[in-house]
Amino acid sequence: MCIKSTISYLKSKFILALIPLILLMGGCLSFDHTYEQLPPGMWRGVLYLDGRVEKIIPFEKKLYNKQDVMKYQPGKHQLPFLFEVKYLEPDSFVIVIHNGEERIVLDQVTYGRDPMTARDTLLIAFPLYDTYIHAVHDQGMMEGYWEVPARGDYKIEFDAQYGKKSRFEVKNAHPVADLTGKWKTRFGIEDSTGKSIEYAIGEFRQQGSHLTGTFMTETGDYRYLEGVVDGDQMRLSAFDGLHAFLFEARLYGDGSLQGTFRSGKHYTTQWDAVHDEEFELRDPDTLTKVVRELPLEFRFPASDGRRVSLEDPPFQGKPVIIQIMGTWCPNCRDESAFLAEYFKAHPSSDVQVIATAFEKYEDTTRALQHLQLYKERMGMPYTLVLGGKLSRDAAIQAFPQLNHIMSYPTMLYLDRTHRIRFVHTGFSGPATSAYPEFKRDFEEKVKEISKP
Repeated sequence: MCIKSTISYLKSKFILALIPLILLMGGCLSFDHTYEQLPPGMWRGVLYLDGRVEKIIPFEKKLYNKQDVMKYQPGKHQLPFLFEVKYLEPDSFVIVIHNGEERIVLDQVTYGRDPMTARDTLLIAFPLYDTYIHAVHDQGMMEGYWEVPARGDYKIEFDAQYGKKSRFEVKNAHPVADLTGKWKTRFGIEDSTGKSIEYAIGEFRQQGSHLTGTFMTETGDYRYLEGVVDGDQMRLSAFDGLHAFLFEARLYGDGSLQGTFRSGKHYTTQWDAVHDEEFELRDPDTLTKVVRELPLEFRFPASDGRRVSLEDPPFQGKPVIIQIMGTWCPNCRDESAFLAEYFKAHPSSDVQVIATAFEKYEDTTRALQHLQLYKERMGMPYTLVLGGKLSRDAAIQAFPQLNHIMSYPTMLYLDRTHRIRFVHTGFSGPATSAYPEFKRDFEEKVKEISKP
């Protein structure tokens, strides 16, 4: 099997990721043409959360010689998102995903022609999450699937159309209300998983039919959501390569919103909301308690192969921030970006950071390789270690001083003797109104733990 690539910067790991698709196509890919065959500009992608419903449609016997023809009809629950193809040079491009104000730049894209089918084949890699979109391209259309290898055989059908700039179709251009403001929200009012009700704050901004915003919970937020208000219906969605969120609801005469939230194809729950500018969530500094007034003790493998302990010279006598996180977690990504930016802007600070990741990978070597890639891509100027496999039990075993691990991320502030002074649960990121307050609070805590 031979593969010739015109992408000089593509690493071998992404070539290897193509193998399942190559086998599926039944031939050898030859990357021997330029990227101009993928039109630049805006595209509208769709993830089919319940797939395409297969139907057998019998055609007229006289015309089709009694043969039934297989056709497919899209499933009901479709998650749309927008992305842009931008050429950097005549022979190379990036894909930029749009979620409200957020822009996610994907620079590891493979494009080639399968000589067996004469079809252009596309692999879009999300290296931070180790996920992929596999698709074929033909005349401004893409068709394929989105894959999350860490979840096993987790694939969602995908297609995209060139030149489409609207995330959702609007049938009624006259919304019955303006949803701008703060909404007291309940998730899990009808939930087959048995989870209890979770309270949240919906923050919406509406201009005409266009709607943006997010939901803040006590464990984090749903980042940048974008959608429409269509008559008495509201729809919001977001896709970042690992998280596929779809919110749908109807506005009722009593002023309440009632609807359904879907995360990929694996989770669905009901939610409702009422407009309430005074509603507040609990203080994130009170949700996790320190139950053992003892210094932390651990020794975890780092992404660069070392084993890291608080007893190591770089941390002795220094205030330390422990970030309990995972590379699969969207709020952890936002928190990591904040920490990276903050400590790059404060190089003289003697506060040290140890990010402790709990990952979904079964294989430790694979997990550490991904952590190193994550650290490089995020530009993290601090230590990243593997705490163990993802589970709250594993996290609480690693940090027995805490009464529980309620959320990823959770941030521990340690003084110079390495006693836990503060615990901050969750993270309200840049998509929320709480983000400026978090930054001010972080500065105050850093000053406090830095005292002699």
